[in-house]
Amino acid sequence: MAAKHTAVAIPSLEVGGAPVTPLFPTDAAMSREQMLARIEALGGTGKIVAVDDYVGGGVTEKENLIGVPFVVTGWKEIPSKRFGTDFVVVNITLLTDGSSTVFTDGGQGINNVLMDFENDHHTRYGLLCPRGLRASSYEANEVRPAGTTYYFA
Repeated sequence: MAAKHTAVAIPSLEVGGAPVTPLFPTDAAMSREQMLARIEALGGTGKIVAVDDYVGGGVTEKENLIGVPFVVTGWKEIPSKRFGTDFVVVNITLLTDGSSTVFTDGGQGINNVLMDFENDHHTRYGLLCPRGLRASSYEANEVRPAGTTYYFA
């Protein structure tokens, strides 16, 4: 089960002239300036890009996101005909340079956290991942081939 966090509304953030209220996991309420300072301290630019403004950047391989801080700016579930389960396409903004990109994942670890976040906060925007992703590799057995599962770190 995902850890529960306090929802913090960031005042006066606008995207395309429309007010946006992103939510960030934190232990205490923060002002917008404190939140941007925290992102900057993590190596980010303080720039947050909404899904509506997403214009590209390509698909990033998950192994390139291990330990790289980012903010989830949205996601979409897509049914997998091959495996019979959903996979997710996750939109993110990297806090290292402010660029936007996406990654895909078909495992349960990332998907479960995203669903818990949406259920708790009623949004798909603003999940801060200051440690990026982590990987867990496993050996092949009689049931499955060898592989790697990714999780939010």
